Parts: sequence; C-alpha cells; structure tokens
Amino acid sequence: MEWTIGISLAIVTVVLIWCFVRWTAVRRLADGLASFALIVAGAAVSGSILRVIRDDTVYMTEVHSVLLNPAFLIGGGYVLLYATARIGANAFLSNDSSR
Repeated sequence: MEWTIGISLAIVTVVLIWCFVRWTAVRRLADGLASFALIVAGAAVSGSILRVIRDDTVYMTEVHSVLLNPAFLIGGGYVLLYATARIGANAFLSNDSSR
C-alpha cells in the first residue's frame, strides 16, 4: 500500500511539473491554492493549540488530534505536492545565464 501511495505521489508531482512549465495560468492557480491550503492547515493547528490551552491539557498527549485533522492532512498534503512540483518546475524554468 505504501508503494502505491509513493508511486502515485511521484506521478502527480511529475504531472504538476509538466503543467507548471507548460501553462502560466496553472502555475498561478496552484500558487493561490497553496496559499489557501497553508491558511487551512494553520487554522487547524491553531485551533488545536487553543483547545489545549483552554482545556489545560498537555500538548504532547493531544498532538495526534492535529495530525489526524482532515483539514491539516489535506492542506499539508497539497502543500507538500505543490512545493515539490514547484522546485522541480523551477529547474526547468530557470535561465542559463547564471552559468
């Protein structure tokens, strides 16, 4: 199962790199989605931290509630794919003038 997920993520990353290099509009849309995903993931983490402070619990025992939050998983997963694809696309989009 882990191999299937890893191969799927690699394929999606390659497709995103291809789209980023080919179309500027896709790159801009992905930038906006990444910003939104960071806000959503940050809100999930902030909500969990506020709940820990409000309930006066130990954060180390409540950390799994953050990691299992669907908003955090989806937002963080997209940002991971986006960042990997953006770094790969920048390798193709960079100028050769630096050499």
